[in-house]
Amino acid sequence: MLKILMIDDDPVHHVIMRYILAKVPTEIKTNYYFNAKLALNLLTELKDEPEDLPDIIFLDLDMSIMDGFNFLDRYEVLKPSIQKKIDIYILSSSTDIDERSRAEHYPSVKGYIVKPIIQQVVNEIIDTTLCKT
Repeated sequence: MLKILMIDDDPVHHVIMRYILAKVPTEIKTNYYFNAKLALNLLTELKDEPEDLPDIIFLDLDMSIMDGFNFLDRYEVLKPSIQKKIDIYILSSSTDIDERSRAEHYPSVKGYIVKPIIQQVVNEIIDTTLCKT
């Protein structure tokens, strides 16, 4: 079973992702978080339980409390203690090239997707992840 963690403070994007994932033929377990800090706490709690960690994280950059870049900074510190390789895909409304470049400098970031995400992109990400496992 593929595990996905979605971190986005906009409930509309959660609904879009639920709709898209419902059409994927692969069995998927998804956790949705509106707060990046709480999601980071989850990863910290599960760091020694690889079977419970996500395979993929979809991360918004522009969020209150903790933005996506702060999440990435803290995740990179936590990453060596996590017992699983997790691919992070940025979901952003921004088309700013500097923001994209900054995000892609993080080793865990595998892609930058301009919202709204579409079915084909999710299918490709899932297929790529499944080929690795």
